[in-house]
Amino acid sequence: MDGRRVESVTVVGAGSAGLLAALAVKKVNPHITVRVVFDSDIPVIGVGESTQPNLPNFLHNFLEIPYGEFYRKVKPTWKLGLRFKWGKRPAFSYPFQEQFSLRPSPDLREPGFYCFDDMSCTNELTAALEMDRSPVFQEVDGRLGMRLDHAYHIENRKFVDFLLQKAEEFGCDFLDAAVVRGIRGEDGYLSGVELGNGETLKSDLWIDSSGFNSVLLGAEMGVVYREYSDRLFCDRSVVGSVEYRSDKDVLRPYTCVDTFDCGWCFTIDHEDVSNLGYVFASACIADEDAVTEFRAAHPKVKDVRLIRFRSGRYEELWHRNVVGIGNASGFIEPLEATALAIACRASVDLAYALSISPHVPRKVVQRYNLDVGNAWDVTADFITFHYAFNDNRDTGFWRECRNALPAKIGIYEEYLEYYRACGPTSVMARHQYKEGDLFKLDGFLSLALGMRVPFDASLEISVAEKRMWEKRRRSYRERGLRALPQRQALEVVKSSVWRWPAPALSPYYQQGG
Repeated sequence: MDGRRVESVTVVGAGSAGLLAALAVKKVNPHITVRVVFDSDIPVIGVGESTQPNLPNFLHNFLEIPYGEFYRKVKPTWKLGLRFKWGKRPAFSYPFQEQFSLRPSPDLREPGFYCFDDMSCTNELTAALEMDRSPVFQEVDGRLGMRLDHAYHIENRKFVDFLLQKAEEFGCDFLDAAVVRGIRGEDGYLSGVELGNGETLKSDLWIDSSGFNSVLLGAEMGVVYREYSDRLFCDRSVVGSVEYRSDKDVLRPYTCVDTFDCGWCFTIDHEDVSNLGYVFASACIADEDAVTEFRAAHPKVKDVRLIRFRSGRYEELWHRNVVGIGNASGFIEPLEATALAIACRASVDLAYALSISPHVPRKVVQRYNLDVGNAWDVTADFITFHYAFNDNRDTGFWRECRNALPAKIGIYEEYLEYYRACGPTSVMARHQYKEGDLFKLDGFLSLALGMRVPFDASLEISVAEKRMWEKRRRSYRERGLRALPQRQALEVVKSSVWRWPAPALSPYYQQGG
């Protein structure tokens, strides 16, 4: 019979990725026994997480977790996009609402043609982002409504606690024990794991969410690790936080991304603290010098610590009866907050793969490896594109990026060729979309225009067109003024008068992801 029977799944690790995987498998396959093995002596990393819009979609439209419950217990802040100090512009926005691939009216072309010099207020969400506001808008008649094309800033401890609670409600089992090593049978499959108390645990399928150690997929199964270090040079970060002095401090509804001498710095705002980090290349700057540069830019930061990482992924994400999800399967530096995004994608794919038949067909495993592998590789291409054209600083690190990386942007080479020939248009370009691309054409155009990557297409924009576009931009700016500041909006959605939409399993997820 093609494939092996799966009646029990064991997740090794109870971090966010492992719990998302457990919830997804149990949601789609309630008949499968799902167990989470975790070592309570290993503390949860208390950092701020920046996310992509597919996380709210996963939580509320796949798992059908009520919005109100999530907001009460996790206390997220909104992320409408990113704000880059990247390239020669003072700053530019990358919102999650499409801004360059749709024509705003029959009399105008796509907005990118009008934005090479000025990228501000390209739609209502960009306008709200640039005014430090929220996705909650107040209409002329006083009604309040929320745009749902946003992501979250969340604090990891609260998020993991919430996922643990939901996993228990979904019917997952838990075992507090350290996994010492895997045990392989003669057929090469994982027959069990040895626990710290000397016992052996059995399971049909194993999800390795053990973090960078990758105790099953990497250490035990010996799957080859594919490095991205030939194009993603950063391998360390120094992180810290700044506590707010007042609850009136502005909560920025975006992740700040600032260019530094040997990498870049992120800032993520939560309700009472701002988390910051300098992601850098250790080949270009010593650790202590990176800390000095970081503190000089952010003198109020507290208790810095150093994190080492390597960007890459395992060749096979599903090898025999072991599936890696989260950092145990790979890691890409956090420039676009892709860790949880890929974990959500992988978890949904795995959940539906297990639903096809009690015996998982080999072709399904092959397809999983292709699709989730694409998500990793395309993401690495997109991050590389950021580095290849950032001319904000003239340091050795950035010169090397600009010299070496334009030839290493993978699938975005085709996008770039089309962009240079035709300008910032999606006309006849949507066919270039590749399975696994989290950012799609609009993401590419946001970065290409934001960094002012030149194109050869000649533009003949009439005075009348310019006037129409500026009129539309003013309307977006006026619309942005109707968005509530984030602190005020958070109070509104926590009040008894606010009514959340009911979570619903979307047709996309009903079709099998």
